[in-house]
Amino acid sequence: MPPPVARQDPSVHEVSEAPFYEARLAGLDTISVQVPGRGPLGIVSRGVEPGDEVERDDTLAVLVDSLTLIDLERLRLRIAFAEAEASADPADGGSSLSELLAQEESLERTSNIAFLSPAGGTVVSAPPAPGARIMPGSMLVRIAMRPESLFVLAVPAGFGALSWPGAIDGAALVESFGDSALYSGTPREGRLACIGAVSIPRQAVHETGLGSFVSSEGGDSIAVTRLMTDGTVVVVVPERPIQGRVLGWAEEGM
Repeated sequence: MPPPVARQDPSVHEVSEAPFYEARLAGLDTISVQVPGRGPLGIVSRGVEPGDEVERDDTLAVLVDSLTLIDLERLRLRIAFAEAEASADPADGGSSLSELLAQEESLERTSNIAFLSPAGGTVVSAPPAPGARIMPGSMLVRIAMRPESLFVLAVPAGFGALSWPGAIDGAALVESFGDSALYSGTPREGRLACIGAVSIPRQAVHETGLGSFVSSEGGDSIAVTRLMTDGTVVVVVPERPIQGRVLGWAEEGM
């Protein structure tokens, strides 16, 4: 058996500035807008048709998650039975039907997710018809982009991407591919900083089943979003500013 791993006392590390991303013009003509989320989604309605002109943040489709779809299907089955009872005995079944219809309206109103266009352009292919179910990662819409609205962001040399900011300097993430990502906004070239990002030694970024965090020298735990790493440091965005230095733990017996 390997020797047991011993934990050392915590070490103290400085927080440093994050490296810059590298921005370049995209030169792309068409993008595929993918379905978000972690589970199946249903199409409630679609807001565009092929040939439509869209701007950034226009509604492409209204979606609903699969669990809500199941709840709606069950509720609508109860409504069908209640409608049958109300037809047979209006005095007895009317109030129950009204309550179920109110529940259906409330569930539809609160569970719908508006999926917005990440950039301006012309719709090439529209979302599936209402009632269709689609899986995360599948294509929802194809948009012929306006080249003047796009740019590509890449991590600096020696780094690998772990995630991408949803927005940076007023531009919105469209899609990512490995160590670069496509953003919609005023085109940029050259270096671009992610506001709030900092570099922290790898051993000072701790992982749990719920995400990543750092511990300040003063004992404060701060959740962070990991953006990229070169194996030595991790670039993160903390949920609030980190005051002072951070604590890390090294392992012996490896």
